[in-house]
Amino acid sequence: MVGEHDIGKGHMAALEKSPKPTAYHEAGHAVIGREMHLRVTSCSIIPEGDTLGCCRFDIRWKDFHPDSDMSSKVRYRLERDIIATLAGPEAEAIHHGSHEWLPGHEGDTRHAIDLAGYVTGDVEETGAYLDWLTIRTRSMLGQPILWAAVHALALELLAQGELGTRSIREIMNDATQSWLDRRRDKGGVFAP
Repeated sequence: MVGEHDIGKGHMAALEKSPKPTAYHEAGHAVIGREMHLRVTSCSIIPEGDTLGCCRFDIRWKDFHPDSDMSSKVRYRLERDIIATLAGPEAEAIHHGSHEWLPGHEGDTRHAIDLAGYVTGDVEETGAYLDWLTIRTRSMLGQPILWAAVHALALELLAQGELGTRSIREIMNDATQSWLDRRRDKGGVFAP
């Protein structure tokens, strides 16, 4: 369950008044997860327990044993999952306009560290590996076509609260097509 946006109770009341950061957080997980070929099953900004939102993926762990198999296929799968995990906090930070620490990222951070531990040998290497994957994640979110999808999905989450697989796919497809149409109208230049 990548993307559960858990948060300390002290910050929860303040953020519940403005669900916008959570919408961008969960939209970041969904868009980048889908970009990494993960199947997004739902996305929500409805608080539940200690979480302000959640993005769920259909993750099939059958025949996936990163503790005993470090083939390139397993490593790639771990990287996809880590990038999708990092995308929530990074999207929220981009929307916020600052990469200062924002509350609510502890669960994502722990999950990314746990996954990275399968690939790396020690704490220093884990830190460097996560730094590199964070840079990759920011670069992906910096692509205007993907940010258009994050923005559209966040707005729809704010309007509806929760979205399923089909709605997520349609919103993302519409947003990217709209972005492509606008670029085409400007002379066909597709560079960001």
